[in-house]
Amino acid sequence: MQTSAFDDSIDKERKDVEDENKNLLSDTDFPAPDKEQKALSKDYSAPYNQHAVLKNAYRSDFTVAGGKTPPAQTSNDLPMGKLSPMSTVKRPAKPATGANPRG
Repeated sequence: MQTSAFDDSIDKERKDVEDENKNLLSDTDFPAPDKEQKALSKDYSAPYNQHAVLKNAYRSDFTVAGGKTPPAQTSNDLPMGKLSPMSTVKRPAKPATGANPRG
């Protein structure tokens, strides 16, 4: 149950927070945006499919030290055999148990 004292304390806290934060954004010492910041702002405000990054405007053309790496070899590239790897396994004899009447 809310009492009038509780309700008044909530209102006072809300008013204190508003008074404390009223000048948060108006008193900034940031410099005016330069040419690059304005261009980036235009790019970021564009629709998601019109960003310069998605249109490949930014390319990373560089060479790696040591040259191009060869493509990785996968199991699809390995030579196929005619025998199953499990067909050549030599298994020991099963131990004698009482479960089999023949021993």
